Amino acid sequence: MVSGESGGTTLEPKGHCSYSFRVRPCKIQPKETQFQDDWDYGRWCLRLIQGEFSVFAECTVNEDYFHPDSHLRFRDMKKLAAEDDALLWAGSVRSNTLNVYYAEQ
Repeated sequence: MVSGESGGTTLEPKGHCSYSFRVRPCKIQPKETQFQDDWDYGRWCLRLIQGEFSVFAECTVNEDYFHPDSHLRFRDMKKLAAEDDALLWAGSVRSNTLNVYYAEQ
């Protein structure tokens, strides 16, 4: 586990943000990719078997929320938001579903 501080993301009304998560098959070492300096790409990998997968990302923020990198809990984020006169978002969001086929070469 990696620990770090997170300033979070602050949006203006009607603002938006997006994130890209790059995950590699575990058989590919980070040094063998074009993303050598990409911390997330080197950190995350999936052990895949050949087949078809439906993939999506989902995030829920509620009273039980815990951020594993910063170790912030909902109450901590609520306090930080209040200090910045910001509103802490709570709810769930889910990305579009992608259908992916993985085949060994």
